[in-house]
Amino acid sequence: MNDPYAAVGWTTVDTEEKAKQLCRSLVEQKLVACAQISAPIFSIYSWESEVHEDEEFRITLKFLDSKAEAIETFLKSNHPYDTFQWLWARVEEINGDYFKWMEGTTS
Repeated sequence: MNDPYAAVGWTTVDTEEKAKQLCRSLVEQKLVACAQISAPIFSIYSWESEVHEDEEFRITLKFLDSKAEAIETFLKSNHPYDTFQWLWARVEEINGDYFKWMEGTTS
C-alpha cells in the first residue's frame, strides 16, 4: 500500500448556506479534515454556449488522497450543481503535525 498524501480540493456552490451544508457533512462523515468557505467570488464561465457571470462561494477541502474517490461520490449525490467543479491535487510538502492531525480526524 502506498503512503497517504495530503490533498487539497476545490468546488463552488451558489449560496453560503449550501456551502456550509456540504462542508459540515464532509467533516461529519470524516471524508475531510477541514473545509473552508471563501467569501463570495465572482465567476465568469461558458455554459451551453453562453457566457455567464455569477457570484459563488469557493469551498477548499483538506483531506487524505485516499478519500478523493469517496469525496467525488459524495459530491455527485449532494452537490447542488448537475455539472460541478471538483479539482484536487496532492500536497508534496506539509507540516508533520498538521498531517498527523489530518490522519487522526479522518480515520
